[in-house]
Amino acid sequence: MGLFSLGRGTGKIGRLQLKNGTTLLDGTSAPVDGTSGSGVGQAGPGSIYVNTATSIVYVNTGTKASPTWTPMGGGAAAQREARNASGLSIAAGKPVYLSGWNETDGLPTITLADADAGGAMAEYVTTAAIADGAVGIISKTHRLTGQATNGTSVGDPIYLTTTAGGWSATPPSGADDIIQIIGRVAIVHATTGVVEFDIKAAAKKIGTNEIEDLAVTTGLLAAAAVTKAKLAGGFSKIEIVAGQDETGDTTIPVTGMAVGDELVALLVQDGTSGVLTQRALADFTVGAGVLTVGANAANNAANKYVITWTDLT
Repeated sequence: MGLFSLGRGTGKIGRLQLKNGTTLLDGTSAPVDGTSGSGVGQAGPGSIYVNTATSIVYVNTGTKASPTWTPMGGGAAAQREARNASGLSIAAGKPVYLSGWNETDGLPTITLADADAGGAMAEYVTTAAIADGAVGIISKTHRLTGQATNGTSVGDPIYLTTTAGGWSATPPSGADDIIQIIGRVAIVHATTGVVEFDIKAAAKKIGTNEIEDLAVTTGLLAAAAVTKAKLAGGFSKIEIVAGQDETGDTTIPVTGMAVGDELVALLVQDGTSGVLTQRALADFTVGAGVLTVGANAANNAANKYVITWTDLT
């Protein structure tokens, strides 16, 4: 560890120059990256910047000519600054996600997390109230006191809810909801309970909001994952029924058929030769337990019908 000498800048940033090539800087706002950023030409790789307004410490992971100030802990730092651009004041202890970027500040923008919105999984929690448009501190961990945790047990999971910025000991249940554990109950009490937030970018269940249309292909399905039982009793059905004189009776009984199902084929099997002849699908209308003959009625009393349809109901 080298010796150092103290120097002060003329603006907001103070500087402590170390003789091993690194620099310790401080300032009253977040450092700025790039060739016109904080500490250009002074702060080499490994230099430290302290924001005295928030006590967040940054390290230069870039170069002296173009610093990149990363909050201590790396890209997924436990604590960082962010601007509230949600249009609402955000209270302390609210799960949020990074929803954008403010280039002027060099800071991410935040919005309240929501288990029922695509791409809105919790990434951080607010440690204090942040007014709309203001900059504040967000963290991966936070101890939230003064909460109603009665009815739970110590260690019970806390889930992100479908109310933006909400949390609960009960997981959401909608098909399009994610189930994300964002903390644990630390103290059980009706008014002075404590929740320990520990935000991890993972979910126990992904909701349909998070799945892109047509993203699940055959190659992503396990063998035999789609079974007859999972397709409401079967997808494709075949029924052989007695023939009839369609000129006098225009409805053909088909067990299990329902309005909304799709006729695939109707073959007439000759009662003497067994030869199959295909009928035009347009001649029939699918009904509740029947096919109704609409055109080209024929006397098939001595024959049989082989009916294939898709069960869509």
